[in-house]
Amino acid sequence: MASSVPRLSDDDQKQAVYSWLDSIPLSRPKRNCTRDFSDGVMMAEVIQHYFPKLVQLHNYSAANSTKQKMYNWSTLSQKVLRRMKFELTPAEIEAVVNCTPDVVEHVLMRLQACISDIKARRSTRSSGGGSASRGLGASGGSSAFGGAAARSAAEEDHGYPSESPAAAGAFPSSSAPHSAASSGAGPAETAALVHKEQRIQELLETNEYLELKIRKLEQLVRLKDNRIATLQAKLASQREGMA
Repeated sequence: MASSVPRLSDDDQKQAVYSWLDSIPLSRPKRNCTRDFSDGVMMAEVIQHYFPKLVQLHNYSAANSTKQKMYNWSTLSQKVLRRMKFELTPAEIEAVVNCTPDVVEHVLMRLQACISDIKARRSTRSSGGGSASRGLGASGGSSAFGGAAARSAAEEDHGYPSESPAAAGAFPSSSAPHSAASSGAGPAETAALVHKEQRIQELLETNEYLELKIRKLEQLVRLKDNRIATLQAKLASQREGMA
């Protein structure tokens, strides 16, 4: 499977990727990209550096096991990369997790291009978008915030592309922002509602993380209880033998 995954073999291009990474503050020193990025944590940190509101770093924990690495990448893909319109195939994720040489460099090169593209679009809107980027009352489009104009405003507010309700499931069509937009709410009101929805989504993600942590702790307690019961049974058996 890994043989069909794109790799970055050009040394100059790889050095450009490494130089870019050196400009970003990361929680761990960069020693070997293939290993450093295999658990997805530093990938999340890179994106969080550019788009702080998009990434909740507590969702990703440093990992050595393949299972936890895959969980991190799956979470990153669903919660972050999809919203950036940055797609990774299962084969690419598996290759990165398994530390296949030159694969993560190719992924990072694509990520750098994606980030630059998002920032360029955002800069274009803020400098010359006019009513096209801020006119939230404009008609046309099926978004819950009034179509393409509202999506542009959401990108300006958060610094990354917002998803449609159908794709993300974060902004239901029956929600308050939809009612406000359809009734002609001004840019400030709609931006405030967008921010509230984003905050709600962040709290939901935090709650999901805490529930997962509780389940893991409960599992750990059960394992320890079983271990204690096993040791007690062995001890009782030894005492009977000595008697």
